[in-house]
Amino acid sequence: MDGDVSGGDNISHYTGTYVQDGDKFTATIAVRRHTQGPPSVFGVDNVDITLSGKSMPTTASCIGPAIQAPGTSLQATLIRIVD
Repeated sequence: MDGDVSGGDNISHYTGTYVQDGDKFTATIAVRRHTQGPPSVFGVDNVDITLSGKSMPTTASCIGPAIQAPGTSLQATLIRIVD
């Protein structure tokens, strides 16, 4: 919210920033592992991802690479579940 990104799951936490221009956005996210578990989709535990995408009222779609995993990118569709 307000330009900041934060979140996590049972293996990693996510922090970063985003900029929105109309329905387009860019985000820089740092993913840091906090618990042992299966390998990430990038093959390394800690990555920095630069995403770009489009935001709609209830969804957002984005794609972007991870600096530490050349040739691999993350593509996601996010669905709002609460305000």
